[in-house]
Amino acid sequence: RGRLLFGEMRFVEALENLENYRGKRDIAWLKGLTRQCIKDKNAGKMSWKYMLNLIKKLRQTPRDWALRSGTHTHLCMTVTRTYPVEDRLKFAKEMFQTYSVENRFRFDLNRVENSYKLSMRNSKGFRWITPLHNLPLMDLDLAYTGVTDLRPLKNMPLIKLDLENTKVRDISVLKDMPLRNLNLRHSDVSVIKALENSSLERISLSYQWTELAPLATCKKLYYLRIPRDLYSENELKKYGLLDKVDYYD
Repeated sequence: RGRLLFGEMRFVEALENLENYRGKRDIAWLKGLTRQCIKDKNAGKMSWKYMLNLIKKLRQTPRDWALRSGTHTHLCMTVTRTYPVEDRLKFAKEMFQTYSVENRFRFDLNRVENSYKLSMRNSKGFRWITPLHNLPLMDLDLAYTGVTDLRPLKNMPLIKLDLENTKVRDISVLKDMPLRNLNLRHSDVSVIKALENSSLERISLSYQWTELAPLATCKKLYYLRIPRDLYSENELKKYGLLDKVDYYD
């Protein structure tokens, strides 16, 4: 409980909870850190840079990996929920740059009216995208990255999403998004039920065999790119998709 409160930046409550802890875990380091955070919060030092450094400090602590890992994840989510958009964007970029395990890193951000386009294409050094949580992105390119979990994208106003050549399998988080353009080519996605009755206009499917029925409910769909010879002509006709098909090898 103290960890969760700390992650929500409710440091006074977190310290009270930690002081009452009677378990076997060594949490003296976390209590000390919480006391410092109380002082710094009262002094108005909780900038996004401060939070970035705090998360770094948690990750570098040699004690209790499970405890510190969960705590810094909660802190990251709190920043993405509560800080101004411009601060959250800077925070996200620094988080990825800091924890990318390879030198190949890309964070190309462009503003489009009240939303943003972000390309992280070919950034291989990460799998998690928690820092993107709650960002007003309309166009996101994660192609050729190590991402596997899309849950941080929940409720994002995405219109275009590129997941080509990723290990993503589950796209259920995309349900009810205003997506128009989705690229799943060379991904591990084989279930697209989340796209039923969506506003999808263009989609490229992976080499994984996929049940096409959900696409029959996408009334605005006009372009479907699929692997050659994976689906029969009768199957495509069954769902009214034959005239929308473009094949790739």
